[in-house]
Amino acid sequence: MKHINILLTIGVIVLVNTSCATLNRAHGELNYNNHISKGQELQDLKKALDDGAINQDEYDLMKEKIINDNKKQESKKRKAKENVHELDKK
Repeated sequence: MKHINILLTIGVIVLVNTSCATLNRAHGELNYNNHISKGQELQDLKKALDDGAINQDEYDLMKEKIINDNKKQESKKRKAKENVHELDKK
């Protein structure tokens, strides 16, 4: 009887662990949140240049990417707002 109780306990533990794992699947989604402001990114980039971690060409390239990325995000937000206004008119 003691062996049956142990086997049943192990079975329940295995069942619970496998069922919980199926609830936690990511479904291939990746979420990345960047809470650093563009100004802070530019300051960090300048510090890296001053400290010699990157050269001037890398600095210029990365600075342009940060600035352009900000413009793209603003453009996406503007388009989303325009789409909402268009839907409201209909």
